[in-house]
Amino acid sequence: MKKLLLVLIPIFLGAVYAYGAYDTESVTREIWEERDIRVVKWAWQCDIAGDVSGAYTLNMTGTLMGVKFAPAVSPDVPSHEYDVVINDSEGVDILMGLGADRHQSATYAYNYVTPMTSEGKLLVLCRQAITPVISNAGSGCKGVLWLYFK
Repeated sequence: MKKLLLVLIPIFLGAVYAYGAYDTESVTREIWEERDIRVVKWAWQCDIAGDVSGAYTLNMTGTLMGVKFAPAVSPDVPSHEYDVVINDSEGVDILMGLGADRHQSATYAYNYVTPMTSEGKLLVLCRQAITPVISNAGSGCKGVLWLYFK
């Protein structure tokens, strides 16, 4: 019985530590300009529930030229078919569904998308507050979201 307890206690304590390791989400952002393109880099890490709730807002003006999804590599790789939305101030996904069911591989061919309106035009933002929301990615998983504005 003592041997069983000596084995189970460290396993239990390890599970408690692992549970607390990712109890909060995080997002860091960088913005810079490269010629006439403004680049926004949002690095994210999910909480224990596997999501980033959308508490990180940025005001942007410009034409959204493209979005690149860069999931982390092992051991922080998101689960298969994780979801990304970028909500504007009215709660509308400016990716227009293109962030749904993302592939977990960083080398996947469709990790770069160009959201367009239903009329086939590029999306223009004018002092819009945009907020990333990540879901179904898995506890503590990471990635980077790149936005390119002109």
